[in-house]
Amino acid sequence: MGRFQHVLTRMPSGARCITVPIPAVRSLTLLILVRVGSRFESRQHNGISHFMEHMFFKGAERYPDTMAVAGAIDGAGGSFNAFTSEEVVGYFVKITSHRKEIAYDVLSDMLLRAKFAPEEITRERDVIIEEIRMHHDDPMSQVSTDFHRLFFGDQPLGW
Repeated sequence: MGRFQHVLTRMPSGARCITVPIPAVRSLTLLILVRVGSRFESRQHNGISHFMEHMFFKGAERYPDTMAVAGAIDGAGGSFNAFTSEEVVGYFVKITSHRKEIAYDVLSDMLLRAKFAPEEITRERDVIIEEIRMHHDDPMSQVSTDFHRLFFGDQPLGW
């Protein structure tokens, strides 16, 4: 399979937009990467990038709750998710090309007009605590955590 040509566009906000047209594909993946993650966090704020990843799905101005976000994307035949790494948080929607406006609308609303409702903050904190417990119960995940702690020591990547 050959390499696809990409187009790099600098938005008025300074954000970089990379577009990779693939003529035979009739779907679109909109991926927004934000340069945040545990590498850039202080000990006091360790985990905030992951927490924010969760909170952005909890409702905003046009899509006021998780069900509205899911309904908009799922209702258009798409799927969505997010991930947090040490250096980036990614938010993405996969959808048919002719429904791309929905992907743009939902992600922009989530990231620019999030509500951060107090009850959702408490609920999501408990969800993340459970994720941490599950991580500690998985031997391979624990080996990775221990390796990072030993290799990086007392710095953000080692916490």
